[in-house]
Amino acid sequence: MTDEERLEREQRAARLRKVRADAGFAGPKAVADALNINVNTYKAHEAGRNGFSVAAGNAYADLFGVSAVWLYMEIGARQEPYDGEAARSLRALMQRIANAADVVRERIVAYAEFELTRIDTATR
Repeated sequence: MTDEERLEREQRAARLRKVRADAGFAGPKAVADALNINVNTYKAHEAGRNGFSVAAGNAYADLFGVSAVWLYMEIGARQEPYDGEAARSLRALMQRIANAADVVRERIVAYAEFELTRIDTATR
């Protein structure tokens, strides 16, 4: 790995740590739980030990409410241009769910899946 690649990875990791904290996630475990990924994988991304893929960057950006291009390459604006009240409310709700106890999170996910299936069935 070149010095330039190492620097880019470190800067990307620093942006990831910053947006996670700004989004209100208590730590890497809350993020890993919200995205259903291995906590050590996320920790390695946040520490800059491992780079993260564009797909992972998109998932992180969606969760944290930032532009994926900005998070991955620091190009353009940090915030997505369509960041309205509904998006902010949904992100706040997702943060609360991610920080809830496992049993609460499981119940909420099960209920949401049930309701979405019911809606999908009704609209066919």
